[in-house]
Amino acid sequence: MEQDNNWYQLGYGGFANVYGSDYEIYAKKQLKNDMRNKKNISRFKREYDITKSLEELDNIIPVYEYFPSNYSYTMLRCDKTLKEYLDKREISDEIKKYIVDKILFTIEQVHNRGILHRDLSVNNVLLKVENNELEVYISDFGIGKSSEIGSSYQTKFTNGIGHSDFTAPEQLIDLKSSSKASDVFSLGRIINYIYTGSAYNSSHKYGVICEKACSITIEFRQSDAGVLRREIEHRDQLNNDVNLKEKVLEQIELEKYDENASIYIQGLSSLELAENIRDNRGYVKLILWYIEENYRTNSNSILKLVSGINKDCAEVTKKYEEADRFAALAFQILCNSELGYDYELKANAADILKWAAFDLNRFYAQGLVDRLESGGIEPLILDRIKDATS
Repeated sequence: MEQDNNWYQLGYGGFANVYGSDYEIYAKKQLKNDMRNKKNISRFKREYDITKSLEELDNIIPVYEYFPSNYSYTMLRCDKTLKEYLDKREISDEIKKYIVDKILFTIEQVHNRGILHRDLSVNNVLLKVENNELEVYISDFGIGKSSEIGSSYQTKFTNGIGHSDFTAPEQLIDLKSSSKASDVFSLGRIINYIYTGSAYNSSHKYGVICEKACSITIEFRQSDAGVLRREIEHRDQLNNDVNLKEKVLEQIELEKYDENASIYIQGLSSLELAENIRDNRGYVKLILWYIEENYRTNSNSILKLVSGINKDCAEVTKKYEEADRFAALAFQILCNSELGYDYELKANAADILKWAAFDLNRFYAQGLVDRLESGGIEPLILDRIKDATS
């Protein structure tokens, strides 16, 4: 703190620093000298007010007293940010899930009170060990918006609109367009980081849910933190269903699928998925159903699924005739023009069909290529399939 050698800097942001002292159990957050204009002073006080208004919530950082004389306020002193905690150690799945649950439940309650955070990131989640238990706290409502307290103010690292890796695209364009779904985008990125160490890597058990949360299209996301939390909770319940595989096999026989089938597919690795296609022709129809059900709202996860099959189909194929199932899947993807599949998805399907038709010289797959050609498939895709024959 100013003119006080008992205090030393613990952290900093775009417009304020956080200080600690060996003689105090709390920390102090203070507005930087060069940021003390009317707008920032008002915003800093508003951050305190919003946080104080949420003090009955267990996992909101406790704030104690505001000092207008030096533009500071006292708050609970924590041990480190979530980013620091994750970057420096291996974390068990149990602890990861504990942290995710705490964050989602807290932001759900924040949303229920008509408040947006708008700056959620792994740097604004704080951790503290108390009585041998890990406590999780949400902090930094600096660009938060409260329907009761009033207006909001810009901040920090991305021209006043939040931490760029965690910020929703609509918020990057205009902070005023933020909604609860903007916080959902940030939460999806945080969950990615917790499980993979990257805000952009969704290769984890909640990956499809997070891809939905991080959709560029706002209406495709979960509407608020509560919906996101319940989807993850439901996913856990289904994943723990020991009879899930048997239910899906029954659906394959009947060719009638539901959410159980979606959850089952999402829980399989690309290698396992390819093995199932190899062993059971019913999986071709199941996967086609899944693609058609989910492409519009979650095209990234569908691309990941098909590219994974493309990568692993050759590895799992033991007999030449098994390649015909992969060829049939690829053919149906390439035939379905109604959903407007993008080039990258069709290119992966084309590679699968090319492998079966020309690398393995399967007559059945070559017949499918002929049908595509006679049906007027786009030339770029046809060239990709047939370039090995030229």
